[in-house]
Amino acid sequence: GPSYYVDGGTGSVDVGAAAGTAVWSPVDGVVVSVVPNVIDGKRWGDVISIQPQDTGVVVVVSQVDADPDLRVGDHVAAKQGARTRLGTVQDLAPVLDQALSRYTQDAGNHVHLEVRPNLPLAVP
Repeated sequence: GPSYYVDGGTGSVDVGAAAGTAVWSPVDGVVVSVVPNVIDGKRWGDVISIQPQDTGVVVVVSQVDADPDLRVGDHVAAKQGARTRLGTVQDLAPVLDQALSRYTQDAGNHVHLEVRPNLPLAVP
């Protein structure tokens, strides 16, 4: 299976894709959050966090319009034949000058993937 490494910071990558392109889960795991991606006070897609099983990390998928049926607690899969659709690539061209556009012939829309340490929440 895959290995995940986090050394004090975030590991991230942008995967270029046209707005509206289907986005599939990059890992097997459980959805731990789906929150709006807010830019200048307006919702521009969603940020989806997935906890791979038996790891100390969270995989964050952003710049995506989440599938309306996707819920916290859902099990998602990356395996061929059982892949889970997370949503579609959000068009951020109207609000962001996307760095990826310097290397493409379009607006540079993409999915942003990060691997973060899974930090426990403090309970007051």
